[in-house]
Amino acid sequence: MTAPLVLHDRVQTPIAFVDLVALLASTFAAATLAAGGPTTRPPPELLATAAAIVGLENGAGVYVWNNNLGNLSAAEGDVFANPHAQAGAPSYFLHFETPEAGATEFWRWWLYRYRDSALAGLAGNVELAARELYRLGYVAELPGGPTMADYERGARAFYRKGWGSALDQGAPRERTIGQAIGGPLALGALGALGMVLR
Repeated sequence: MTAPLVLHDRVQTPIAFVDLVALLASTFAAATLAAGGPTTRPPPELLATAAAIVGLENGAGVYVWNNNLGNLSAAEGDVFANPHAQAGAPSYFLHFETPEAGATEFWRWWLYRYRDSALAGLAGNVELAARELYRLGYVAELPGGPTMADYERGARAFYRKGWGSALDQGAPRERTIGQAIGGPLALGALGALGMVLR
């Protein structure tokens, strides 16, 4: 059964980039808990990649509409109309009442729907994460729109911009894949997040 389409006005809901990183960090557990995943903050690599994707999608938080951090599209449910809809572009984007709801749904969407991109983010490979999103159709290929190389470059730039905040807001460094690679902590961290991403 599909949900009815509930159309909301398009309202700008900007957020500073540093606050965006903190919001993503604080909503990670809510997005993964139901699936039996980690109940802590995300590793810095994963958080910085998520912030890079979201920052690229909304101009570092300036162009967020209806608390939809990642420009998540939908054909049903609470939505707002895309004023720039054209052939190949989504007609509607999801509407969220709060920034927390938008961030939680971004995590769910990215971790579960675009698993390969999230796994690349967990490894700190923002270029591969961006490439996977592009390859899987998250970015609409429109005339004059961004190419895959453009998307990768933009994601890399936002990854660098968000890295310091990700280190501050993410899980402690000694518990991340990057620090524990090859050891039991690495396997435990990958296993815990891997279970969530199945």
